[in-house]
Amino acid sequence: MQTPVGIAVAGMRVVDSTGAPVGTVSAVQPAGTDVRPDVVAGIAEHLMVTGYLRIDGTGVLSNDVYAAGTQVGAITDGEHGVVELLVHREGLHRAAPDRTDRAPPTRSWSAVHPCPECGRSTGVDGWD
Repeated sequence: MQTPVGIAVAGMRVVDSTGAPVGTVSAVQPAGTDVRPDVVAGIAEHLMVTGYLRIDGTGVLSNDVYAAGTQVGAITDGEHGVVELLVHREGLHRAAPDRTDRAPPTRSWSAVHPCPECGRSTGVDGWD
């Protein structure tokens, strides 16, 4: 299956089937790639077979999305290249949230608590 994914380049603007801006291409993977995208199993394998674009989303609350090779329509190349999708932005696959900016997990309330009388720590099963 030949798709136009291979002629897209990072930095191109992306619009959906209604012409609304979706974001900017941040990565391009051709059909048959071994590079697994950041999405759930099943969808990831489909994207690897068809090839895909990773798109930096637009808007304050948006995250990256993936467009399968079969969702990519016309691509206008050149200095102001544009990727036109065949689907609405809601039909794209959302990337897994980036967990690197989250605070590290804290201990749960039941993990360790000092005894108010002697200061010894309590564990899940009682006093240590």
